[in-house]
Amino acid sequence: PQAGNEHSHRDQTRMLPLFGEGLTEGWLRIPARGLEFRAKLSGYANTGPAVVLLHGYPTTSIMWSDLQKRLSARGFRVLAFDQRGYSPDARPRRTADYNIDELVKDLMSVAEAIGFEQFHVVGHDWGGIVAWAAAARFPDRITTLTSLSMPHPSAFAATLGTSPNQLKRSAYIGLFHVPLLPERLLRLQDWWLQKKMHWQDASQLELDEYRAVFAGDGMLTSALNWYRANTLQSLAAIGKPKQPTLYMWGNRDPAIGRSAVRTTQSCVDGPLRAIKLAAGHNFWRDQIDLVTRETAAHIIARAWIDQPQERWPFDMDACNALPPYCLQIDVGSNRSNHPYIKIENRCDAVQSGMLRFRCTDWPKDTRIQQRFSLEPGSSTFYNLTGFDDQSCYFKQKICETSGRQ
Repeated sequence: PQAGNEHSHRDQTRMLPLFGEGLTEGWLRIPARGLEFRAKLSGYANTGPAVVLLHGYPTTSIMWSDLQKRLSARGFRVLAFDQRGYSPDARPRRTADYNIDELVKDLMSVAEAIGFEQFHVVGHDWGGIVAWAAAARFPDRITTLTSLSMPHPSAFAATLGTSPNQLKRSAYIGLFHVPLLPERLLRLQDWWLQKKMHWQDASQLELDEYRAVFAGDGMLTSALNWYRANTLQSLAAIGKPKQPTLYMWGNRDPAIGRSAVRTTQSCVDGPLRAIKLAAGHNFWRDQIDLVTRETAAHIIARAWIDQPQERWPFDMDACNALPPYCLQIDVGSNRSNHPYIKIENRCDAVQSGMLRFRCTDWPKDTRIQQRFSLEPGSSTFYNLTGFDDQSCYFKQKICETSGRQ
């Protein structure tokens, strides 16, 4: 949509063809859960992995234009859609309709509607929160998780209660919970606050779209309802994903401080890789080559081998402790020669730590990290997706092994 067009954004969206009516490429509408979501689909005829891109606040799926084009050119099937509240015909009035459960259900239903039974998810900002929650709840459908800027929601919620720095960075969230006032403030002087805080580096195409979308009936309130419908308690209850996870963060991000980023490591049960950038919150714009390369490598399960990560880049762990004799660690291969790892706590106290292991035929210093926290008498089992070399031999090392913390 362009400023000054004859039709409103809602009218233009309703003129888009429905998916399944002979169109599987470009802008279209996807019916799901009794709603219609505006979306862009690229590379649907490709044979590569399926990928869903989730935007945050206050943007739309147009933010992914460059990444979507680049991923589809690499053979991926890529969907980016305007989420609940942002799509004109997926805009419920009740605040409660924007809780995290509804947002996750939208993602899974939209993906299913276009035939993505299993897919990879990439999210930024609030889209990252949805991605974290969906990955934790649907490990059989979501293959990998990539989050840009947004740390694990549990880590973010915990840090808000303990870090004055993060509390200061997130002061605007309290304002967004006030009825009516933020809607009035954000509309002032042609969206001056939005431009200053969120759209300062947006292209003219994006700005035209955002003005048209946010001018829609009830749109701004619906976007703010994402904040109003979700509490720190509901975000803290999001589980730990077991899928391979890639997390990218810019150290000049004004909204996300280092404390929440560092705590994310303890909120993931699967292999985790992190990248720290000299960038801000919207680094997917000026770091598009890196974001494309790292995201694609993560999706095809090669980043763990080809791009070694010797240590967590946020100075979290030293990794120098040996496991106690009562902590049993077994690494092997199943009948299909797919590697797995099993950790069993036979100790009398909770054991928390991080396991690092490698295959001898990988490049030098390549490691995979596996975080765990086990109650006495409990165990955990991980399938190591992306590895099928039956000659792999794993070396083990434990970090931060201790009793209850």
